[in-house]
Amino acid sequence: MSDLGAQRLTGKVAFVSGGLRGIGLACVERFLAEGAEVVLSDLDARESVLAGEVLGRLGQAASYVQANVTREEDWQRAREVVQSRHGKLHILVNNAGIDL
Repeated sequence: MSDLGAQRLTGKVAFVSGGLRGIGLACVERFLAEGAEVVLSDLDARESVLAGEVLGRLGQAASYVQANVTREEDWQRAREVVQSRHGKLHILVNNAGIDL
């Protein structure tokens, strides 16, 4: 049985695409509860209002970068943000998707 009070991810950095709602947000919240620092992204700048609300609730260990995962330049920028803020990446969750 695991120790639910343990912060098993302290010192780790996670990136979660599609991290503003649903499964992505649940991953972000769990990583933060386990002590990780998290960079989350979502599709476009219109999401920045929602990002601000989510980040306000999550605290300073979380940050947001706009990224459309279908665009290589957005992935590159997201990687640069993670590198400049944290210098490393331990966990990558490719959660972003589309509704058809």
